[in-house]
Amino acid sequence: MLSARPSSGKNDLFRERLDATINPRHPLVRLSALMPWSRFDEEFGGFYRPVGRPAKPTRLMIGLQYLKHVHDLSDQEAVERWVENPYWQFFCGFEFFQHEPPIDASTMTRWRKRIGPEGLEEMLKACVNVALETGTATPGSLERITVIRRCSRRRSRTYRQPALPQGNPDPGASGQAVRHSAQAEPYAVG
Repeated sequence: MLSARPSSGKNDLFRERLDATINPRHPLVRLSALMPWSRFDEEFGGFYRPVGRPAKPTRLMIGLQYLKHVHDLSDQEAVERWVENPYWQFFCGFEFFQHEPPIDASTMTRWRKRIGPEGLEEMLKACVNVALETGTATPGSLERITVIRRCSRRRSRTYRQPALPQGNPDPGASGQAVRHSAQAEPYAVG
């Protein structure tokens, strides 16, 4: 069973559509056009059951997970900021501005457990492919693997970089933890 879709707009005669009010050149709007949303529906459709309450849209769940990680937010913070931001709502597949949260923050945790590490890997592959197709990333920039360890209650990230082959004078790549600031543009599309 596929997940439920956000409002189709049939009962929203007097509401302005998001795509009519937001900047079409905003990076999230451009990125939303490039993401393989139908592939995610196919990939994760098997995790939904045909009985019970209708599932949340796959695009909403993936979009929130993406925004949460890009902005280094907790599940609760991501849901709260989603309500305030029309670009986030558009990115997650909604046609009209919503004034209420689409989900409870705990739903994000349960969804991550449901799709498991394989599902998270598929999300990563798709994001990397979009980055390569748009020129946001180059194959050379993806050669080094970075593992992120989150610090609880602190808004810092620690990146552990693998050691380079001997003879390389790069002291930052010695396998030591290096603290970085995550202030770069999180979703710049080339």
